Amino acid sequence: MTEPEQPTFLDLINRLTRENDALVEREGGEQKHTRSGLLEQLRSSVFGGMGGSGGGAGFAAKPPLDAAALDLLDEISQQAAEALATVSNLPTPFGHAEEYVRLWSGHTKEDKMTTVTVKRSHDENSGIVPLVYRQRIEVTAYTLAASWIRAIEGYYTPADTAPIQAPCPSCDTRYVYRIKDGSTIQCDALSFRRENKETVEARCAECGASWSREQFGWLASALQLKPLETISG
Repeated sequence: MTEPEQPTFLDLINRLTRENDALVEREGGEQKHTRSGLLEQLRSSVFGGMGGSGGGAGFAAKPPLDAAALDLLDEISQQAAEALATVSNLPTPFGHAEEYVRLWSGHTKEDKMTTVTVKRSHDENSGIVPLVYRQRIEVTAYTLAASWIRAIEGYYTPADTAPIQAPCPSCDTRYVYRIKDGSTIQCDALSFRRENKETVEARCAECGASWSREQFGWLASALQLKPLETISG
């Protein structure tokens, strides 16, 4: 079997910003299905894919906000605006991330180095809630676009996680809400992330704060739980 071709830079940009055709399994066999670009899909997930009503009652309840989707969309939007600023002297236009991505891609090449910022957290002293800050990184245009796709796909297919049944010590959030199979479900804001059956991190889906294995002792104390190494498996 031949190895599949690596997508081009334009393929990545189109997948992020344009409608794409995909094959889906139905009872009658495979059928072609047109789906929105990944950024539009992510935007729809912020409010569970529900837009405002055109003429219904003005007091209809808003669907719960998906903080993880909003945080990811904001992060990609900021990075896309930063990337655009590196190749254009014009003010960044007000608009959606798709506009920034397409404008930027039209002024750059896949191997051109691009500087953007990423959100990080740092525990300066043991026992202190981690400080959230932005760090500058330099990557190729291709790597940056691919990282956006990987992040969005990771949102829809999350890594191996285990919930922590306690409020976040950083933002005090106990639960977040997700849309699954068209229904709103309540999930623990805090969770462990595992890689190769090893617990490597605890993270809050609401504020984005994270704690490494070295900080599990402090986190257990802050949450008044038994040692996290025990409950994380």
